[in-house]
Amino acid sequence: MDFLKLANLRPGLPVGSLADAIGESWKAPEFHQLGLVKLAAKNEKKFSARLDEKQIIGELRYSTGFPESHRIEGLFVCMLLSKALAVRPQFTPFESQGTGENPETATFIDRSEPGYDIVINTKGQLVSNIILRSRDAVFPAFEPAAPNLKQAFNIWPSDAKRIPESARGSEWHDGWLFGLPPGISSQHWPLHPRHGYPLRHAFTLRLPPDYRVKGQELVALSLFVGDMAENAPKLDGFVPQLMVSHPQSFAMEDVICRKYVGIWLTQDEFEGPPCHPPMTQTMAASIDFNEIKWIAEGYSASFPPPRGEDGVRLKWPEGAAGTDLGVAFPLTVVVRDEDPNVGLPPRDEDGDESSYISMFSEQGEELGLERFHEAPHVHHLGGTMYGDAGRMHFGPYYLEFHQDFGGCNLAGGDIQIDLKRMALNWSR
Repeated sequence: MDFLKLANLRPGLPVGSLADAIGESWKAPEFHQLGLVKLAAKNEKKFSARLDEKQIIGELRYSTGFPESHRIEGLFVCMLLSKALAVRPQFTPFESQGTGENPETATFIDRSEPGYDIVINTKGQLVSNIILRSRDAVFPAFEPAAPNLKQAFNIWPSDAKRIPESARGSEWHDGWLFGLPPGISSQHWPLHPRHGYPLRHAFTLRLPPDYRVKGQELVALSLFVGDMAENAPKLDGFVPQLMVSHPQSFAMEDVICRKYVGIWLTQDEFEGPPCHPPMTQTMAASIDFNEIKWIAEGYSASFPPPRGEDGVRLKWPEGAAGTDLGVAFPLTVVVRDEDPNVGLPPRDEDGDESSYISMFSEQGEELGLERFHEAPHVHHLGGTMYGDAGRMHFGPYYLEFHQDFGGCNLAGGDIQIDLKRMALNWSR
């Protein structure tokens, strides 16, 4: 931690300047922090910053405990107000609390610096904090309700079949679980960013038009999963730094750092031929590494089949077909009826301005919203969420699925993906 570098930061500088000043304890803020960056717990009262939507420093706040030896625009925390006004005579009173000539607290603003304001708050006759705030910063905001979003959708798989190379027809119209992703090249197949092995294709889902939030030309989403890799061997020829990311590729991770990659597909890509992983089954079989067993032996060797529309578990094909990576479970996407939360950001039950009704709230229980977590409603787009991603301030455009949706090991839990932000949350 370099407090002198922190004191020399200014609004408008790139996030790298802030990360350099904070040092090893730097951690980029998660979305629900809305750009707010704090120091470690023992230092959190001394300094904080906020990044704007472009990942540029928008605000810097120096508070009690920040070293007095480091001046910020000639000021320091705990200096006498009279001296602060002498250093910067441009300060003008903004607001105060208390009566008489010596209010208990007061705020002064100096707008003389180009691009940002200097704000001081006082307590008694001492400066309690110093704030540098960009006048043009637009800070991240929570996703509002979407009144034009009128439908949520349930998703369920049907009996496994081999994916046709082309002209797949209506049976494959909504996508599939397991199998191979369509339309991309093996060069674009995501690799684990640390260990280099090919991530596993979990599913490809064609989204209804209302959920194509990356643009109407991007009609489907393929999700790849990196199973745990504590003892990954060296994989010659598979170097993560040399992979070529698909232009619509988004990397994500869950709470235990399991890696995911989502790739948005055009209609032509979705209708394109299945893509094989950049590793042959023979090569995978020669490597003693459980995370690529699906390549060597097929998905059925490692993953139970999903449950169908009626909640009954489906079956992998008998015999050799189970080792065929082209075998998949076709998906069906249908409108979910009578969901009161369509178009509302999922939130916790207390104090939510969006009118979202939590499944586990008193009102949610009265409405029987838990029915939406019973087959075939477990996997869905939008509407009532089962998990707790409300704390991450997900928007109304999201996908939620249970662990048998593509064989994700979620300890009996669920995954939610915010489709606009491509942010992922695991919950039980």
